[in-house]
Parts: sequence; structure tokens; C-alpha cells
Amino acid sequence: MATTKPTNGGAREPSPQEAVTGLVKKDEAKGMAVHTFDPNASPAEKAAVAGKGRDQVKSVKDRGLADSGPRGK
Repeated sequence: MATTKPTNGGAREPSPQEAVTGLVKKDEAKGMAVHTFDPNASPAEKAAVAGKGRDQVKSVKDRGLADSGPRGK
């Protein structure tokens, strides 16, 4: 387990994992779709998770943005 150094006020600095977890929770609270990755998961576990939430992801084509802008014409 990583140790953390105290900061000027005596409070400890969060570990990198705590910082990432805090950011993920903050974004989830805003209603954002948050995707995380576990590099230590087995290939079978990674495959099982890979397609989850795919139906929540929208393509720019689905939003009507594909034909807008200078390249879409």
C-alpha cells in the first residue's frame, strides 16, 4: 500500500487511487457516463465488461451531427 506525505496543514495527501476514485465519483454525481478499466482483470473479465453500457453511448450520426460542419457537406 502506498504511503502518503503530510501536507502543510498536517492533512495527508490522497493516494493516486484515492484521487482517481474521487474524480470518478464526482463525475458520476454530475450524471456523466464514467468508464473505468482494471488492468489486473483476466481477459475473460475484460471481455465481459467491454460491451456493457454500449447502448448508452450515442454516435454523432445518431445525434444528427455527422452532416454538420464544413466536412459534412
